[in-house]
Amino acid sequence: MYAIADRFVALLFGFGSIYLLLRLLSKEDFGEWALFITVTALVEVARNGLIQNALIKYLAATDNTQHSRINTASLVLNLLLTALSIVSLWALAPVFSHLWTAKQLTPLFQVYSLTTLMLVPFSQSLFLQQSNLDFKAIFWSNFVRQGIFFAYVVLCFALHRPITLFNLAIWQVWGALGGTVVAYWLAQNYWHLSPHIDWRWVNRLFQFGKYVLGTNLAAMIYKSVDKMMLGAILPTKAPVAAYDVAIRINNLNEVPTLSLAAMLFPESAKRAHQQGNDSVGQLYEQSVGIMLALVVPGVIAICLFPELIIKLTAGTKYLDTVNILRLTSLYTLFLPFAIQFGTAFDSMGKPQLNFAFVVAGTALNAAINYFLIHKYGLEGAVYATLITFVLTFIGNQLLLRKMLNVRFSNIFKHTLAAYKMGWEKIVNYKL
Repeated sequence: MYAIADRFVALLFGFGSIYLLLRLLSKEDFGEWALFITVTALVEVARNGLIQNALIKYLAATDNTQHSRINTASLVLNLLLTALSIVSLWALAPVFSHLWTAKQLTPLFQVYSLTTLMLVPFSQSLFLQQSNLDFKAIFWSNFVRQGIFFAYVVLCFALHRPITLFNLAIWQVWGALGGTVVAYWLAQNYWHLSPHIDWRWVNRLFQFGKYVLGTNLAAMIYKSVDKMMLGAILPTKAPVAAYDVAIRINNLNEVPTLSLAAMLFPESAKRAHQQGNDSVGQLYEQSVGIMLALVVPGVIAICLFPELIIKLTAGTKYLDTVNILRLTSLYTLFLPFAIQFGTAFDSMGKPQLNFAFVVAGTALNAAINYFLIHKYGLEGAVYATLITFVLTFIGNQLLLRKMLNVRFSNIFKHTLAAYKMGWEKIVNYKL
């Protein structure tokens, strides 16, 4: 419940901020902010990919005597990656500004360097909390970080104060600082560090994490390449803003999938270590079936009432996004399959397979987007990504069937079973 609450609060604060910013910023400014958030999300995804899964896997698969060495090695990797990220942001900021014809991006990326530095102890604390299944601590750490930024946006909206993208980036720094203080305080019992750096463990974590890093970056680019190419190919940033609105509305429907995925990786890692691959395949079928049961109603609601949803969330100036919203809602149906595909192979110690699969999908998505955006504009980006989702879904199901004996019919059975159980709970509920 804390894991699900964490996702809902993240969406409440995140979408709440966007709801207000859509009314405080012009379409051009909001388009630039969307591009900035897309790039900075890549930085955080890179950190999570290199550090998170490797730390959780080896803490689950080793005895307690090794944990302090693993924690120290993980922290060293976190610091090294952050240093590389800061150097890259400063070097590439002018390039991004020129590519997207967005002059405000350079100072935004420079300010974000402070944010990502503060996120070293924050992220390390969250990874330790997750490895110990302490989702209550994760909830409050994220609540403070995201709540500070949201409170600033609410204050500006309530007081009718003008808002700039630079000030938004500054308040991201304050949010990171507040979240770090809370995260470390709640995770201090897990911070068992060795006084010496065991470079063998650093290398071992890196060798595992590099594939997850590549996979997560490729997956993030997979989901963002359409937005990035819209910003680079089309002369105005308004289509980026419209597309971002549709994606953020659909993010509300992704809460159950992402919440369950956060909880299932430690369990999948334990099953792979203790029970073997067949158990991992069974967990895949069960988890995807339940995820589908949770997201299908949201997809139906979005397809039936897109105008109402856009009016309530983004306002009437974004009503031209109705068809885009309907089409992008279909992305959500493929997300459980893709996420749990990665969870299964990462937990089995085969992240290279997931990496290769996602990189191939990303390249395919970029190629199809390039041609369809030039031909059809904004709708071309939507169709391109949807086509890629379908093709990669077929590919991952074939691989899962071969290696883990996964059957789509079993997934569908678990989806129906989830609905049946939910209906029985409602019928038998007593006040």
